[in-house]
Amino acid sequence: MMGPGSSTREARRPGTGLRVLLFLVTLAGSWILLFLGFPPGAPDRLPVLAISVGLALWTAGRPDQGIVAFCFLFPCAGLLVRLFGGTDPSTWPALLLGGLATGWTFRFIYDFESRPDPSAVDRWLRALLAVWCVATALALFRARTLWAITHSLAGRAVNTEGLADTEAIRESVFALSSLVAGAALFFIVRRADPRVRARALSAGLWGVTASALAALLQRVGVLPPETRGFWKLTGRLGGGAVDPNSLGILCALALDVALASFRESFRGALRTTRA
Repeated sequence: MMGPGSSTREARRPGTGLRVLLFLVTLAGSWILLFLGFPPGAPDRLPVLAISVGLALWTAGRPDQGIVAFCFLFPCAGLLVRLFGGTDPSTWPALLLGGLATGWTFRFIYDFESRPDPSAVDRWLRALLAVWCVATALALFRARTLWAITHSLAGRAVNTEGLADTEAIRESVFALSSLVAGAALFFIVRRADPRVRARALSAGLWGVTASALAALLQRVGVLPPETRGFWKLTGRLGGGAVDPNSLGILCALALDVALASFRESFRGALRTTRA
């Protein structure tokens, strides 16, 4: 039998200290991604910083609206890169998620009322996160050993293909950020209201639609031509969601989600009619 204070203790899990640490780690991780992914001369460095900071402030004040805004912006990351003259669309999604997570974790410090919905995958997802973090730490140690750091050695080749240590670190960090982003969004949305989750899902579908429409407009010449060397050489277009392959996968996943949502809505309307 639970005591009178047990529900309060349950609602305050994790504790305030861990919540503050989570906010600081999220903030530091976002800054690391900014400096690794956007060198000082990158034309889209200031735009992505402004959008991420704006998303963080918006989420801190209106977390539900921040989640919905991120779900719309995420599939449009490639389009945003094109609009601001950037060249590496893979670096934008992590910074957008960093903005959302920073604002949400700041709000989470003093939000002791929201409680996560139970999920059977929590334990396994946390275990995967631990494995991913350990694997990334080992990759970074392999790329920049303590001996190389103490002797100020940089530009070393870390494999037989001549991959530089700085590039190996960058790829490892962004690979980890891609994995952590999905897990972080899952944990954030779990504490949201079911109506917010439905709005976030709808916003994501609209974001995919906007990205696909941008790719079609680019194909017919309405949007500016491709500027990246690889796509110019192959005669193909990068598309609105980083590249045609990722855009195709995104559209296929969105189509499945849309059909499932339509089926559930149809069943609900049918049950209402019968009642």
